[in-house]
Amino acid sequence: MLNIAICDDVRAICHFIENALIQYTQANKIRAEIEVFYDGTDLYDFICREHGFDLIYLDIEMPSLSGIELSRNIRSVLCDSDTEIVFVSGTTQYDRQLFDVQPLHFIAKPIDPQLVIKDLELARRRCGDLEKTHIFQIGRDTFRIPYNQILYFESRNRKITVVTETNLFTYYGQLQKIIPSLPIQFCRIHKSYIINLRRVMEFHAAAVTMSDGAVLSIGETYKQSFKEHKKRQLLEEEDV
Repeated sequence: MLNIAICDDVRAICHFIENALIQYTQANKIRAEIEVFYDGTDLYDFICREHGFDLIYLDIEMPSLSGIELSRNIRSVLCDSDTEIVFVSGTTQYDRQLFDVQPLHFIAKPIDPQLVIKDLELARRRCGDLEKTHIFQIGRDTFRIPYNQILYFESRNRKITVVTETNLFTYYGQLQKIIPSLPIQFCRIHKSYIINLRRVMEFHAAAVTMSDGAVLSIGETYKQSFKEHKKRQLLEEEDV
């Protein structure tokens, strides 16, 4: 799943880019979630409050928070060097300032939709390695935990705890929202648990024992889907 943001104070430009992306991703069966913002401050607040993005199409000249200022906050304040940023502007006078925030590309207005798609594909290739990690934020800090180190996810009181062999990381979130981005070896077994099948030591009728010794219950409504998921994962690994 590729998370994309579009931010421009001109709504018509946002809709133009969004339509180009929707048509291309649907035609090519690319999993993408697109969020549109008309104000730089709104986008920055969303990133701090909810989650970051893999790719941002960002207008430079906006009234409340310019694209350059927003990019500097992403790079310096949030310490995020992985988000790909494509600047969109009607002028090219910002060359030196753009260099500081390491953008993926610059698209001049009027926008060529082929350049929008070209940058999408470039971002997909460059984000390939990130798909092997679970990315989340705690406060203003961004964490990336390799999936093969994660034993399971636990949800309590609107918080998700990421459990590894050596650490626990807790942040605000919902299990339902992270499921689409997880690799095949992860399976939901309970309303409160998503487990890494590769880190299960013992399978029981109503529970699993993880490699750290934790015994996690399998919810009644998840038993059948758990069996099917486990079988599908084993078949896919045999084909690799």
